[in-house]
Amino acid sequence: MKRIVKLLGRLIYLCMTLTLLVACQSQDYKDNKENPGNQDTQDNKDNSGNQDTQDNQDNQGSKDNHNTIETSQLSDNIWLMNDNGEASGYIVVGSDKAAVIDTMNGSENVQDVVRTVTDLPLIVINTHGHPDHVYGNAYFDEAYIHPDDVSLAQESYRYPEYNDLRGKLKAAAFKTTEEGDSFDLGGITLEIYGIPGHTNGGICILDREDRVLFTGDSINRHCWMQLDTCSSMEDFYLALQRLNIIRADYDYILHGHAQRFEDATLYEEHMAAVKEVIDGTNAADDQDYEYFGGRCKIHYSSDGVGIVYNP
Repeated sequence: MKRIVKLLGRLIYLCMTLTLLVACQSQDYKDNKENPGNQDTQDNKDNSGNQDTQDNQDNQGSKDNHNTIETSQLSDNIWLMNDNGEASGYIVVGSDKAAVIDTMNGSENVQDVVRTVTDLPLIVINTHGHPDHVYGNAYFDEAYIHPDDVSLAQESYRYPEYNDLRGKLKAAAFKTTEEGDSFDLGGITLEIYGIPGHTNGGICILDREDRVLFTGDSINRHCWMQLDTCSSMEDFYLALQRLNIIRADYDYILHGHAQRFEDATLYEEHMAAVKEVIDGTNAADDQDYEYFGGRCKIHYSSDGVGIVYNP
């Protein structure tokens, strides 16, 4: 089983971010938000996959270019980090501390990038254990992750690809966090909610003050649910249903491959797509989907959310 997980992890690193990026190219992202909770969303939509990063960030504030990681300010307290178009991480700045949510592939020194935004003490939180969310941990001393994903993340550090990108840097030590925990940044509190499905230890992070939910890959526009390390579709749907308890507390979603704020209705769209897979709705229209593990299916909802699954 370890050999299987190791092989899956290596291939996930090489294939997963590419397929997610391609999928995003077919989706119209929701409108950008300038000031959380105080501004109406503009009517225009950008096709994020076919636009340069600058085009996807109209009126989002300042933008700084690094070797491969670009930062853009989304609101007074939140910055997006775009790691070479393959993964997104976030910086949330309070009055006392700042949080780094996902460290992406770490294709350059993520901490140096963060330091262009803030010099406050940092807390690093990983939404789950896949390589394109934890490899940048190499530039920090410690990172928080759900206990059910610790082994998944640690295994990924043993892959040759890790050292190829980051030399011989030692990965951050893991500390665990799970539902019910919170992180006080000073004026902003981040709350942890479990959402097992895409991985067993997937989490979402609620920023009530900015009314934003950070979802990693658990809620996005192209969700892999065909891997051996994923839960059943039925269990994933139950986890999504449980998350409804905080539905009134956020207006926007930032996921692990976003380039701007997504409207919170992505939650309902994603959950509906999962339910359609369970019920076999329009299953005859589902397309063949080839990936490193073989062939499976992808179901697209009427809202354009894609769920990859094993029939």
